[in-house]
Amino acid sequence: RQGIDALKEHITVLTGLPVDYYALVTIANLSAIIDDLGGIEFNVPENMHYVDLDACLEINILKGTRVLDGKTATDMLRYWSYKDEDVSRRRVAKDFLKALVSKVMPDVPMPQAASMFLRYKDMIETDFGSDDLISHADLIFAYPKMTVKDVTYPGKTVGKGIDARFIP
Repeated sequence: RQGIDALKEHITVLTGLPVDYYALVTIANLSAIIDDLGGIEFNVPENMHYVDLDACLEINILKGTRVLDGKTATDMLRYWSYKDEDVSRRRVAKDFLKALVSKVMPDVPMPQAASMFLRYKDMIETDFGSDDLISHADLIFAYPKMTVKDVTYPGKTVGKGIDARFIP
């Protein structure tokens, strides 16, 4: 097996939890979605300064709470220069995704949710379809009221950038 199916199977083997659906979004599409939403309010945990001339990447974001546009948000998510390296990067990514969900989910009526799904479906590769949206609507709309427990799988990330991989 290769690709997404292999990844889903590997995650299930590692965690014992089945992966029902996946979503894959490019940096460019994530940036466009964030801009379309009017930005995401987020507390940037530290000053972020990084330059990679080979990748044409320059990150310069100041610490503090602010509304991040798509480029700034994706630059923050690409930042690797934390003192504890990947531990903070994963925490920031997880916290940012929570902020993104919080921006999208509060009191969204079903017609608006369906409209959002249709607006963004071509920007996200997923096996979650419109039929899934309908059949799981009660669970989706209950999410903001749920108690969600975060679990960080033990391990470490080796390598950087495109060569990075997680070792449990």
